[in-house]
Amino acid sequence: MGLKRVDPRPDRSRRALVKAAIDLLDERDAYAITVRDVTDRAGVTRPTLYAHFGDLSTLFQAAGLRRAKESFGRIAVPS
Repeated sequence: MGLKRVDPRPDRSRRALVKAAIDLLDERDAYAITVRDVTDRAGVTRPTLYAHFGDLSTLFQAAGLRRAKESFGRIAVPS
């Protein structure tokens, strides 16, 4: 039996969407960001965004969580 291949595209699309959201949120307020802004920046289609997140609010939440994890990952753990 052969190994089942995993398609890397969904993970790559999700990461691109989160990165695009983070970058756009660094540039402007959330209310000024459109679905098109995010999809253009990420290089994906609208259906891809909706398949992963459902709406911009959920994408922005994922972007905030990623930013928080990155920030806390830089904190030195006391010995």
